[in-house]
Amino acid sequence: MGLYRFSDDTGAAANQVSASSVTGIMPKNYVKNGSMEQSDAWTLGYGSYVNTYGHTGTRSVKLNNVSTTRYVSQTVRLPDSAGYTASAYVDVSALSGKVYIKETDTYDGTTWTGDAITNSLNISTEDPWQRITCTFEPTYGWGSNFEISVVSEG
Repeated sequence: MGLYRFSDDTGAAANQVSASSVTGIMPKNYVKNGSMEQSDAWTLGYGSYVNTYGHTGTRSVKLNNVSTTRYVSQTVRLPDSAGYTASAYVDVSALSGKVYIKETDTYDGTTWTGDAITNSLNISTEDPWQRITCTFEPTYGWGSNFEISVVSEG
């Protein structure tokens, strides 16, 4: 967004941006180490770190192809009962089954699940990194802890 200066001038000064501003505030990211660059913030269930391939940075997590549910998760503290959106980029070039985001309130066990991606993409024509999301609104507004997970099944 900009604040524009309009004038009758037909020269170079006509209709130029005279000042710019930003409206609103940047949202806070409550997830620690979202780019997976360090191992200490995440719990892996049937997964391992990949040190040479990432969407943001140079690392990612590979959820191993086993017959049980695989996940990477982290517990975060949210300050109030406002709406939140969790998102992650997942490489779906070799996806079998489905992948989605799940949030669980550690106080009362309420769970929210985002839409799942269920098919591999043709990586010759599509970006293998796909963004998945889940929007949720906590019931309690006094600083609940939530387990945020990226889950792969199938």
